[in-house]
Formats: sequence, C-alpha cells, structure tokens
Amino acid sequence: MPRVWIVTGSSGFLGTEVCTQMSNLGFEVIGIDRKVPLYLPKWQTVKSEFADFTNHLKFPKNKKFGVIHCAALKTVTDSNLNGDEFMYNNIEKSISLFQSAHEAGCRNFVFVSSAAVYEESEHRLSELNPTYPKSVYGLTKLLFENHLKEQKLYRDSSVIIIRPFNIIGRNTLGIPSESVVTRILKCITNDDQFILRTGPNNQAPVRDYIDVKDVARLVTFFSKNQKTGIEIINACTGVGINLSSLIEKCENILSRKLHSERENLSELEILNSTGDPRSAKSRFGWTAVVTLEESIKREIAST
Repeated sequence: MPRVWIVTGSSGFLGTEVCTQMSNLGFEVIGIDRKVPLYLPKWQTVKSEFADFTNHLKFPKNKKFGVIHCAALKTVTDSNLNGDEFMYNNIEKSISLFQSAHEAGCRNFVFVSSAAVYEESEHRLSELNPTYPKSVYGLTKLLFENHLKEQKLYRDSSVIIIRPFNIIGRNTLGIPSESVVTRILKCITNDDQFILRTGPNNQAPVRDYIDVKDVARLVTFFSKNQKTGIEIINACTGVGINLSSLIEKCENILSRKLHSERENLSELEILNSTGDPRSAKSRFGWTAVVTLEESIKREIAST
C-alpha cells in the first residue's frame, strides 16, 4: 500500500475533501492543481497542470506512490458548447497523466469518473447497466474509463473507477458544492428567481444526491484497500428525489419560499438518475451516512 498519494484537482470541491481525509489518515499527500488554493492546506501543493506533475516531482525508484485523479472540466452545459476543450482536458491529458504516472512507478490509480456515463433509466443504475452518455462531459469520462480498461498489460497495477452521482454539501474546509442545492439556497436567501427545468408533463428531474464527505470516504477506502486489476464502483445513496421535492426541503429548512419559473429541460440533460449502492455495500462494506437534510444544512452556512 502506498504511503504517498498524488491528488489531482486538489484545490477543488471534492479534491480538497479527499486531501483532507487522506491527510487525517496519516498518508503523505501531494496536491496537484493549476489553481493556487485559497486556504493553507496541511499537505504539500504543487501548481501544475495535472498531466505534467512528473516534471515537478521526482520520486526515488523504490518509493511507492498512488494517484487519485479528481481533476476535470465538469459542467455539462459547457461541455456541449466547448466539446474540443473538454475532450483535450478530460481525455488526452488524463491519458498522459496515467502513462507518465505508470512510467514513474505508480501502481495504484483511482479515477473519479461520473454517473453521467450511464444510459438513462427510470430504475436504479448499477455498475452493470449500459453506458450511453448524453453529454460531452459524460462521454469524456466514459472514454477515459475505456482507456483504463484497455490497459490489460498493466497486470501489476490496481485501477479503481468511482462513479459519483450528484455531489452536494460543504466540505471540511468550508467550500460549497456549487450544485443545484447551492443555487436553490442562494435564490431563496437573496429572493432571486430560480429556473426549474422540467421534462414531459412537467416532470421534475430526479437525482441521487450524495454528500461530498461520503464520496471522499469511498475514495479513501480504496487508498487503503486495493488489489491488482480494475474495479468500478458507484458512489450513491440509492434514493432518487425529484427537484420539486428538493426545493420543498430547502424551503422548509429555511422557512422561506422560492420564486421559480419553469422551462423545458434540454434534450441533452438527464431526466432520471438514481444509483444502486448495493455493490459498494456488499463487496466493500461502504454506505452513505450523511443525510440529504444534513447536507442542505451544511450548505446554508455558505450561502
């Protein structure tokens, strides 16, 4: 098991939480991010494009290290408008990262993918469900997953692919998710109007919302428990909630009403996305423990 872990996207919402939990577990953590962190982290940080980190860090040949790849361009709408940029950043640079890390001696690689890789379904999505992403963002995640699966020559390596559903909450260092929960809370607090996009028959989108601390806890689990080969695992709660019900929860917690206006959901947006967490529980003993209400209340402090 490596004692040194490189975490890409270490200044981001999830990356920061992963670094925090890894550091608290006693690992030596080196964060890689092209942005300078807005806080004073407990771990070493290197300002660099993630694909170039080996140019900034030199490891002794006998020193084991692992990589947790959190960095990505991630906005679904932007991905459909700037496809080439997303393809370059999320695929080409990720392939360069994996290859250069392996050449430098990395034999433990954790990739934070996305539930956006799945084909849409009204039923809970397991790791065995078909993949058919609607967005360019989801496509970039799936293509890099496929690249990792093709690396069968790396028999001596452990590759973990984690597919988080909708990550919400407020991480340990106080960074908010900037998810739909954040937007709803800000609109309620500032008395602004919220755009509620709905599908056929005014159906509100259904999502599986999972707290950032739970996702990071699953990531860190695999930093301690890895075996040779490739594993794919969902990070989800198994509970789908439609956007109208989410808004009602936020209104009840704040004791204020949201002003909203309805628009049609884009054909490129997913209407239903709920994960199946049974594999994570049965195989690894992991379950999400932070409730939706707890996540919302934690976000309120950041609005």
